[in-house]
Amino acid sequence: MTNDLVVLKRFLSLDRKKLSPEFAREVLSWRPRDADKDRMHELLVKNQHDELTPAERAELDSFIRVARFLDQLRSKARQALKKSEVLR
Repeated sequence: MTNDLVVLKRFLSLDRKKLSPEFAREVLSWRPRDADKDRMHELLVKNQHDELTPAERAELDSFIRVARFLDQLRSKARQALKKSEVLR
């Protein structure tokens, strides 16, 4: 994970903080806009054909870093919801 996402993770105290069920549900509802999904697909296809410009490579790398961060956050959200259901 790059420095910007490491700082964000620390800033949000994701390693130490328990997510509330409400926030966990909110996180799980987050989805990229259609335009962003289309752009990611376009960049991935260009990458497969080795046709990315340096700017496009940087953009694709950003998409990938953010997606990985959100995957980790969603995982933590799912765990928080499981724990909250067990405690009921």
